[in-house]
Amino acid sequence: MTSICIIFFVYNRDQIHYKNLLRGFQAHGTKVSDEYRKLIALIRETQTEHLYPHAINSKTFQPTPYSSFNSHINPCSKRFYVSKCPILPYTELTFEFNDNNTKLFDDLNTFKSVCKLEWNLRTFYTNCSTNHSCCQFIGPVELLFNDQLISYEQCDNITQNDLDEYNQEWLLCKTSSSSCLNSKLENYLTYIKSSSLIFKIYISIENNQIKLRHLYDTIYNYRYKEIFYLKFLNFDFNDEEILFNYYLEKNDYLIYLTICLYLFCLVLFVKNLFFILIIIFHILLTYFSCFIIYYYLFHFPITILNYTSIILYLFFILIDSYLWYTCWFINKHRRDDCTIQRIIENLLTQTFFYLIPKNLTAIIVFVITYTNQIIVLQCFTVFSFLLITISFFISFILYPVAFIFILRYQSSIPTIEHLSHRFITNTTNCFLNRIVPYLIIRLKALWLILLTIISILAFLIIFQWPKLQFNVCRLTFDTLPFHSSSNNQENSLNSLDIDVTYYIGSHWEVPNESLIPLKDIPILDYNSENKMTSRPDGIDTFAYALQHNLSQLIQFCSSLSPEIHKKPFVYKHYHRHISSEIFNNSSVM
Repeated sequence: MTSICIIFFVYNRDQIHYKNLLRGFQAHGTKVSDEYRKLIALIRETQTEHLYPHAINSKTFQPTPYSSFNSHINPCSKRFYVSKCPILPYTELTFEFNDNNTKLFDDLNTFKSVCKLEWNLRTFYTNCSTNHSCCQFIGPVELLFNDQLISYEQCDNITQNDLDEYNQEWLLCKTSSSSCLNSKLENYLTYIKSSSLIFKIYISIENNQIKLRHLYDTIYNYRYKEIFYLKFLNFDFNDEEILFNYYLEKNDYLIYLTICLYLFCLVLFVKNLFFILIIIFHILLTYFSCFIIYYYLFHFPITILNYTSIILYLFFILIDSYLWYTCWFINKHRRDDCTIQRIIENLLTQTFFYLIPKNLTAIIVFVITYTNQIIVLQCFTVFSFLLITISFFISFILYPVAFIFILRYQSSIPTIEHLSHRFITNTTNCFLNRIVPYLIIRLKALWLILLTIISILAFLIIFQWPKLQFNVCRLTFDTLPFHSSSNNQENSLNSLDIDVTYYIGSHWEVPNESLIPLKDIPILDYNSENKMTSRPDGIDTFAYALQHNLSQLIQFCSSLSPEIHKKPFVYKHYHRHISSEIFNNSSVM
């Protein structure tokens, strides 16, 4: 049910308007998704693991394209490519001037302010030395200084003549790449061509939790003397996970409150303390079993929707626990007329007919939702499917054993029926005993009808609107607090933004984003270690495999180029964090 609500939300919020654009993870059965799958297959088959092949039992380490390579970095990570620097994940800060008529070089004081901001951010959030270029920090002033920004006083010593020279160099690199001698500045300008009223600063915090939290708390809603303000804040994907976990821990009291409310509802539904302990054990056993299968066996990533899966499962188990207890409460009074075996048989039969329709309908919804090949929703459906299925089988093993134990040792097991009569009035107790069965038992047909309608809608949405897609990179960070104003609108992404360097050199540890069919995987050359030869012009050489595989990749990308260039595009990264109004906080200044 939650997954379908998310689908409605996603479809209304973000649709693909150009069929040739390969954005995000799209629905199956479209030309775009087929091209995307082939592209990912090409990239993966040309990774270092294939370019430098080795036997399974080989002890040779795989070479990596750069020293700071991390195989667990997500391909959606924000990267900034600078010559003579390793490829690092960056946090992108986009600033905009308050006055629409103000530009970076219009006023000397404005330029000095940007210079001071860069220096303070660099000294506080990076470990850069002052006597050499810094790859962990990239800003417009530092690039214009040719990596010679070594002191705070340099910002105050900038003259008008210096500003004019910087302006000329800026315009030269922006208009004529062949005449630009500053390659770093030329590359930097490709990221801000959309507007002359903004400038961007890139910081690589390298997953330092203390600095990352300080940056988020400090720069959020930041303004500098009403001259410029932070417009967008694009965190690296891994940093977003750290921030999300940080705020999850920071607001842990809400989690505890939710758990208390859930236990309170469980007490109202199930009035046997021993049975409540069995239910809690059932939930924990199901969760850990599901997590082991989901994460270690299927190798699916953990996303925010996994928390949604757990919430949905807790809702299901609350209803199931009431059904188990109600059927048990009805049958236990037959102790004098029936044997324990007969009571358990009646209990299993009654409960089975109550649980099967609900769980089966929910599983059908998950199966239909899974077919859309959107990796985040697939993570949700797989995790939910495992939770409900494993829980169903565990319940029919665990609960009968618990009931047999209760029947044999009933006198020594505490219950709360008597406590409820002591602390709750007869009217309230009667109301609870009537309303709960009415919602669960009498309205069983309503729940089944709703789940059936949802499954039909899921089927229609997925196959009627194949352009449905979801942005996996934005999902986690969108759960954090942010502000957005109507006067600050970004153009939608109209370009392909996949980090190829993630795949080149990575191990085969990532899940299949689109479950690439075998027919879509191109036939590439692969030479095992024991078959590699050094003969020139041989088909078993590394040079031949490299040339052949990369030529297929280049040929495929070049075939997309005419389609992509039919419409103008602006470089935007698709996991952005929008914040238009920034705190009046000057702690970094």
